[in-house]
Amino acid sequence: MSDTAPPALPPGFRLIARDAVGSTNDVARELIAAGAAAGAVVWAESQTAGRGRHGNDWISPPGNLYCSIVLRPKADPGRLGEVSLVAALAVRDAVATHLPAGVPVELKWPNDVLTAGRKISGILVEAEKLPDEAATALIVGIGVNIVSAPKDTSYPATCIAAFARVPRVQRLLSAVVAALDRRMDAWSRDGFEPIRQEWIGHAHRLGSQIESSAGISGTFQGLDETGGIIILDNQGERHRLVSGSIRYL
Repeated sequence: MSDTAPPALPPGFRLIARDAVGSTNDVARELIAAGAAAGAVVWAESQTAGRGRHGNDWISPPGNLYCSIVLRPKADPGRLGEVSLVAALAVRDAVATHLPAGVPVELKWPNDVLTAGRKISGILVEAEKLPDEAATALIVGIGVNIVSAPKDTSYPATCIAAFARVPRVQRLLSAVVAALDRRMDAWSRDGFEPIRQEWIGHAHRLGSQIESSAGISGTFQGLDETGGIIILDNQGERHRLVSGSIRYL
């Protein structure tokens, strides 16, 4: 790494640092195959094949944060989809501490973080279950734009440098892992409902008109008890979607 000062990670987490990788999620998957326990944190200075949801490219030049965190939640497999929303709140926690008060940091379903209405972070949660293991491991891939943001993207992007003094990548990584650790503990202890309520409180343009990738349009009404998005269409029919994406109309 260009700066060898390591980030401070909470107990139980350990760092795997690389200068450049194809994808930190792919490195994390290799570690799981080799028997890595929960708490492995893969951090790279850049990625040559970074990706977001639905296989979209994640442009990954040096200076921004690219990391993947291995989790092994002790939860019913049906609840693992909630972790995307837990992670989004954790990233919001970390990003907000590095921005001036009054700059909105909001959430776009299912797992994007927006600053002043523009995408500053994306999260890709992937499950990995080995044939000889009973539990499913989760890889929480996180990208945060610190010094630069891509142009000509499907959704406008921004970076921390557009609003505030740039933090060291190590410092932001420490904040992200610590926040995820706290949020996962709260989720395990208190369940999903507090997470759901707080997510809704930070939702971008709640009550506005949206269209889903499934072609359903209507009013964005919030999340259901599992984290699915609720859309009320113009005929008054209520739709619940658990996958896909949305755009604001």
